[in-house]
Amino acid sequence: MINNSTKETIRVYFSFYLSVILHFVFFLILFFPISKQLGIICGIHIPVEIEEKERSLSFEFDLEGGSSSEEQVQKTKTQDSTEKETGKVQGKNPSFDSDKYKEGEWKDLVENLEKTKDLRKNFLDTKDKLLLGNNYSESYVNRNRHYEDMIVKEILPTLFSIDKPFSEEIKKAVDNLERHRERNRIVEEFRNPDFQNPMRMEIEKKIAKPKFAPLEMDSKEREEYFDNILTETKEEQLNEFINRFSNYDPNEGDLPLVYRDLYYKNLQRLAYTFSSDPTYFSIDYFEENLNKEDYLKNAMELASKFKGTKTGTEILFTILDIFEIQERALLQLFQVKEHLKTIDPNSKEIRIETLKRIVEKYDKVLAEKKIENFSIAQDLYHKKKLQIVDFLLENQKDYRSSDAHFEKGRILWERGIQKNDDTLIRQAVDEWKLSRDDSKSSSEFLNKKTLNEVLQIFEKQGKNQNTISQINLALQMRLRESMEEKRKREERLLWKKQ
Repeated sequence: MINNSTKETIRVYFSFYLSVILHFVFFLILFFPISKQLGIICGIHIPVEIEEKERSLSFEFDLEGGSSSEEQVQKTKTQDSTEKETGKVQGKNPSFDSDKYKEGEWKDLVENLEKTKDLRKNFLDTKDKLLLGNNYSESYVNRNRHYEDMIVKEILPTLFSIDKPFSEEIKKAVDNLERHRERNRIVEEFRNPDFQNPMRMEIEKKIAKPKFAPLEMDSKEREEYFDNILTETKEEQLNEFINRFSNYDPNEGDLPLVYRDLYYKNLQRLAYTFSSDPTYFSIDYFEENLNKEDYLKNAMELASKFKGTKTGTEILFTILDIFEIQERALLQLFQVKEHLKTIDPNSKEIRIETLKRIVEKYDKVLAEKKIENFSIAQDLYHKKKLQIVDFLLENQKDYRSSDAHFEKGRILWERGIQKNDDTLIRQAVDEWKLSRDDSKSSSEFLNKKTLNEVLQIFEKQGKNQNTISQINLALQMRLRESMEEKRKREERLLWKKQ
């Protein structure tokens, strides 16, 4: 028999040794090197060891992808985006009936939804090889990224019809938008247990304004409005715009300027490099392209609806910009495909798995389009961009036609330099001369300064290597000031440094 005194002594010793063991385990977990890989332990942030001695900031100005009321967002401790999230889990609605989609056009969509429902449970989302310095915000590094939707939806929506005439796409814009909405409805139904009716962007939704009254909204009002909605999801911003402004006159008043600001101030975004591992930038580039489909389907429908108006012209310029960005996104895809060959195929990182599935998905589309390399893709995008500008010029004679001729000249010049094609270069210069001649009748000309610069260089020196370099630099620098203003605004309102 053990007396009470002995029992008390045992309890004291047991408590003491248990306390020592627990403290030892705590400090072991806290300081053991694996904590540097995981980044977060039980909500306590352990700074990632920074080994790189350089920092980099890369600019890409795109529509941010994926943040929509139809998309389900799983917040994790490493995702601290300043943008509003839906708070929904990217899982599966238990009542969703997959059997009714076993056949038909949505079969692949539902299969991809099934395959991605547990993506975040099975893979890690770590941040590694961060660059030294504070030129990027921690809130940007830890932003929510829509990995599931990069696989399920489209980061390259323009690729599917890149070989079709642009005028044909415009004619089918209404039907294509309806099909897009049906796709989003299925995604929402799959993920949302509370699904009833999908949130849809109804172009003709009535508001308490006289139909087609001229909008009055000066630059200060526009600045305040777009600053206030910048942190809203992209779908919310576009939906708000359509519902609020669709009944204003598309040709008189400030509606064209409001639409221009909507895209270039709020929907077109910068992407930053924060790690020496290029797969982080690739994911962010695809994140920024994710919502291209949502924007493009709606913009094409609006371009059809407002054809020949000033607002329709502004919409066409944004569509042209979408194709420019999508072309670069396709280049990124070709680069990712090569880079993945150097990465451990058994990697458990969610960004690597996402990139692998994206490449697998679009490899099939590239094969169908017989796009064996990026040069073939460039020819297709070059042709489509010219079609967009020609469509714009055919339907708008007195508003920003000088900018249209300028852009057409730029497109011809850039492809002419890439292919060393003197015919394209001569056509580019001819378009720039048309732009200069047309500037007297065009009511607005945003690229006047750059046009005068490139024509002065060419007319003084003719075509030579020095001329090519100077004109290329002038074209690249034309957006420098606006991009710097955009960066400062995003840091101030969107990606605040902590």
